[in-house]
Amino acid sequence: MSTLRHVAEGIVCADLLHLDRPESIAVYLIATSDGIAIVDPGPSSCEEHLRRALRDFGATLDDVRHVLLTHIHLDHAGIVGSLVRANPFIHVHVHARGAPRVHMHVNEWVRPHQ
Repeated sequence: MSTLRHVAEGIVCADLLHLDRPESIAVYLIATSDGIAIVDPGPSSCEEHLRRALRDFGATLDDVRHVLLTHIHLDHAGIVGSLVRANPFIHVHVHARGAPRVHMHVNEWVRPHQ
C-alpha cells in the first residue's frame, strides 16, 4: 500500500508510519534535475517505510542527492547518518546552528546554511 500523497508536480508527502502509527511523522520527496531531495527523512526506526516511499516514488536511495533538514530533532533527522553512509553522494543541508551536531554523525557531507 502506498503512503504517498501528491503535493505538486514532482513533490509527494509520505507517511513514515512511525511505530506503525499513521500520520505521526511525514517526509517530503522532491524530484529535481539533480536527483531526489528528501525533506526531513525521519528517525532511523522508519528506514523501511522511507525506502518504500522512495520505491513508490519510482526511486531508490541511490537516486537521492540532497537531504534538507528543517531542524535536527531525531524525529526529523535521526536517519541522516545512515543515509549518508549508504549513499555518499547525498549532500545534507542544514542551518548553521544545527550543523555541528549533524556533522558529528555525517562529517563532510553536511552543507551548513546561514
